Amino acid sequence: MAYAVEHLMFTHPYKKFDLLVFGNHAIKVYDFERKVCNITTYSPDGSERTALQLQFEYDYNVHNKAPRDTKRTSNVNKIAECVRMIKPAGVEVHKKYLANQAKSVIEDCTKFSSAKREFERVFSGVAYNNLSANVALFEDLLNHRDTSAVDTLRKKFTERRQEYEAAQGQLVKLHKHSVMVTRNHSGDYRLVHRRVLEEMTDNRVRVHYAMVNYDGKNKLPPNIYGKVCLLEIAEQGEDKEKTVEGVGMVAKDHPIYPVYIIVGEDLEEPAINDDAGAQGQVESN
Repeated sequence: MAYAVEHLMFTHPYKKFDLLVFGNHAIKVYDFERKVCNITTYSPDGSERTALQLQFEYDYNVHNKAPRDTKRTSNVNKIAECVRMIKPAGVEVHKKYLANQAKSVIEDCTKFSSAKREFERVFSGVAYNNLSANVALFEDLLNHRDTSAVDTLRKKFTERRQEYEAAQGQLVKLHKHSVMVTRNHSGDYRLVHRRVLEEMTDNRVRVHYAMVNYDGKNKLPPNIYGKVCLLEIAEQGEDKEKTVEGVGMVAKDHPIYPVYIIVGEDLEEPAINDDAGAQGQVESN
């Protein structure tokens, strides 16, 4: 374990991993809140090999035999080689988390959820009326009579529907862009931007991911910097997750640092070079 830590800090070309060390039995290696390797010990149960081994579980497959993502060695001279096989987190590691979080975050930090809830209450309100009131209401509706009860229901339905459809329209716009921001112990910030390029059939979309690192929070694009500052204020509470309307969410249930999911209509032109760390793919909407 000591050799592994030493090589991670001094011989690995990437010097910005975050480490969680659990005594002398486990090391978890993170890069911007994504675990890229788990280092533990392994005791062979065979008759030929009995020496305690150092086990590296990577976030990618390293050979074809099971377990395919794991290398083990009892030779301290091979530890450096195993350490150098640990890869920094690429955009492909972050995009699944961003895609999964963005949809719920956008619904939570906009007026869509409340507008939907109020529209549904129009129907639940009718359902919970007493029987005689509903009989009278439906007789008026079916016979096209403009009574006060019908007029009240019509007005409430129209207003709530307009609010719901407006919120739904905003939701569709916001789903086209979302950004995840994380940081590491060096004070660097990583920004991953998800952009919907094309609406396809069967509820699928063609999306593009771009990733870029900044050597300080003040280097973030202005439209991202301000929202990160707002979420840092929200971060001071005790909740593990906190949403801020029109801004996004801060999630504190991560091993090293919080993760910020940023939303908003001002994300259409973030200051990101699309050629750097970029990937495109088709996803379910």
